[in-house]
Amino acid sequence: MKNIENKPAFNQKLNEIYRDILGIEVKSTDSFKSLTNKFYEVMRKWGIKQGTWSEDGSICICNAEWNMCFQIFKQHKIISFDVWECLKTPPKDLLAYGKKPKKSKI
Repeated sequence: MKNIENKPAFNQKLNEIYRDILGIEVKSTDSFKSLTNKFYEVMRKWGIKQGTWSEDGSICICNAEWNMCFQIFKQHKIISFDVWECLKTPPKDLLAYGKKPKKSKI
């Protein structure tokens, strides 16, 4: 694989990049689009592109730095969503099947 001039010194900055990715805050008002845009902002900050143009104009979109960053982002944010979802109480009409007993521990 040939060296590309515009690629950042990825190996030297990996800890800082990961710190930025892990620092992306998931808010209850976020959408898939807003979270993806937060990820894109980190990629812009570090100059990381998803692919590389070839001489014939096609794009190779499977570069290691993008894939590693996206996997860290995806895994961490899914965990954040899982924890958030597990800790919050659903609306009362979705809480349980059947009729609520007169005596309840909830």
